[in-house]
Amino acid sequence: TVTDGYGASASTSTSVNVQNTPPTLSSLSISPSAGITVSSLLTCSASGTDINDGSLSATYSWTHTGSGAVLGSTSTLQLASNLVQSGDGVSCTATVIDNNGDSTSSSTTVTVENTGPSFSVAAAISPSSAVYTNTTVSCSATGSDPDDGALTPSYSWSVNGGEIATGSSYTLSATDTDVGDSLVCTATITDTDGAS
Repeated sequence: TVTDGYGASASTSTSVNVQNTPPTLSSLSISPSAGITVSSLLTCSASGTDINDGSLSATYSWTHTGSGAVLGSTSTLQLASNLVQSGDGVSCTATVIDNNGDSTSSSTTVTVENTGPSFSVAAAISPSSAVYTNTTVSCSATGSDPDDGALTPSYSWSVNGGEIATGSSYTLSATDTDVGDSLVCTATITDTDGAS
């Protein structure tokens, strides 16, 4: 506004629009970040803030990095063998949206590690007594793997640390054994990743 010496004035004005500032996302992480198996429970967390709106709550999306399949939409994800296998990547994407509709997203990924197989029933020889030369004995065990399910064991028979036969059954021979020898059956299971 300007005014002359006689009191007359003139005014002019202009304006600018206040633009929205997009929100920011920080501290994105998946817990645990290591030692993850096909049965792990994962938790994704992130912090969101906006210069106009203050703190913002994030939404989450879990995806399989190989297939792109959506695995979940909450902050936690319970893994299972029908969702992932060892070596698979699992990604969490966190998104924050401010009151003006602007959003910011960020992602982080973890890898599912192999879990070795284990025996639920240890190796056992039958019969376990009254064993003589020409007696046929059998060995049995039950094993499984979190990734692969039930596994079929392989068997090795040994005396004094030396292998004398393989297979689930063995007929004692005077060539391989002697009175007083201890006959040992070793059962082995191996998963598809080579862990045993």
